[in-house]
Amino acid sequence: MPQLDTYKEKELFRRIADGDELAFADIFHRYKSPLFDYGMKITKSQVAAEELVQECFLKLWLSRQNLPSIENPVGYLHMMARNAGVDYLRRLSLDAAMQQKVWAGISATENATLQKVQVSETQKLINEAVAQLPAQQREVFMLSRYEGLSYEQIGLQMGIAGNTVKNHLVKALKFIREYLGNKYGGPVILIIMSFPGPFLIK
Repeated sequence: MPQLDTYKEKELFRRIADGDELAFADIFHRYKSPLFDYGMKITKSQVAAEELVQECFLKLWLSRQNLPSIENPVGYLHMMARNAGVDYLRRLSLDAAMQQKVWAGISATENATLQKVQVSETQKLINEAVAQLPAQQREVFMLSRYEGLSYEQIGLQMGIAGNTVKNHLVKALKFIREYLGNKYGGPVILIIMSFPGPFLIK
């Protein structure tokens, strides 16, 4: 990973802990690509690697009050990426052969410190925002993003026109972005929109 002077990195972490969004953006843009590359090595999947990056930076921002005590910021990011990668693989319930292949590069000591399986932080936040949508917008969003239906298919199922479906989806996506930004701050939008995945792409 590219590294700043350790003192400067610790200073950026201190500023992030104080809610400095510019300091967060600095760390994010510097380390998102190295973390993505590391995620690709672990998961062998672009989608999974993107989720790994989101997980790391969401946890960094949402738990920013802990950052002043971190002595090695780069090592901390690397540890978060490793744990997020293995959590992702566990959630997928990979077969034993694949797990053995992936875990071969992870030491026994590291295995003992892995976090428990949980729904991704990104998905938790999106689910929270989706729950706030008006009923019809929520149904359109879920049929589109979770079930992969087309505008026409959704329209037939709900008894509304395809253009109405599109309008509901546009409004739902706008609301989700605004909700997350207002509640959790600009960094959350920066993270999600850098790797939007299937849920927030138009």
